[in-house]
Amino acid sequence: YVTLRAGPRHVGIGIDYSYEAVGDEVPADVDPAYWCPEDAGYDFDELRFAGPEQLPEITAGLLAMGYAAGDIRAILGGNFLRAAAATWR
Repeated sequence: YVTLRAGPRHVGIGIDYSYEAVGDEVPADVDPAYWCPEDAGYDFDELRFAGPEQLPEITAGLLAMGYAAGDIRAILGGNFLRAAAATWR
């Protein structure tokens, strides 16, 4: 959703979560509306957390959706590096 709105050079996947998730379950103390606003079209029944071990699966999904390799590199961390380099001096 955000990538469609802002473009792949302006989003990033952050997997630095600090919640104890069991499998795909969302912990009881997590408010899904905080992470995925209802008006953005998210299905709360489908809300899941992704860990670092799922990066290959996420990459494969982005490729299947037609994203170019450069855009995927940007989404998976390149955009964060670019923003950090431009602002942390």
